[in-house]
Amino acid sequence: MKTNKHIILFDGECNFCSSWVKYVVKRDVKDVFRFASLQSKIGREYLLKYNIDSAIDSVVLIENDKAYIKSTGAFRILKTLGGIPSMFYVFVIIPTFIRDFFTM
Repeated sequence: MKTNKHIILFDGECNFCSSWVKYVVKRDVKDVFRFASLQSKIGREYLLKYNIDSAIDSVVLIENDKAYIKSTGAFRILKTLGGIPSMFYVFVIIPTFIRDFFTM
């Protein structure tokens, strides 16, 4: 599972999550990201490794051997993509419990 790429785990049964993956793929001009559904074998392995509950977290970013969930993961993905969407990363200054309230 060792890779220099960032891994995005997503709920393969969620239409919004699938749309989010398509959004990232289209803008990943640096070829930074790799994807796996939470329901796949590799997805389940990552969930176990990082002790993540897939019932709560539908998008997970694995970056430099660390897992980022909910809004933190989403903002880090946007930051990595660069361009105008990366400006949303400034919102990480908002406390996590407030940001994550809107990602449920």
